[in-house]
Amino acid sequence: MRVVQEDTDYRIFLTEEEIKSLLKRNKPPFPPYNPLTAKFTDNRGETKELEIICTTDPFILNDEKTHDNIFVDFDDLGPYVKVGILTLASLLDRRDYLVTRYNGESKILIHKDTERL
Repeated sequence: MRVVQEDTDYRIFLTEEEIKSLLKRNKPPFPPYNPLTAKFTDNRGETKELEIICTTDPFILNDEKTHDNIFVDFDDLGPYVKVGILTLASLLDRRDYLVTRYNGESKILIHKDTERL
């Protein structure tokens, strides 16, 4: 996974294998899905970390911070993104990228990484 920050927008590049690993469901008692994390340098030169994970949780998918089945929030380490499972799965066969706005003007774009295929 690669992350590129452009002003206040974030581009996340995932290979097909990474998408499949995000979609793979764990057996109980473990959390349903495993996250992927990547370190990147933000616009101020600080090292941050982005975490992305799949979700089927209706509370997250209906949260006010969720748009287009993509939840985005931030903590001290950086952004974390939760994507609805069917939305993320659409990258495998129908779509080249997913996009949503997280604060009215800034975007999160999730691309299928074709450079590393």
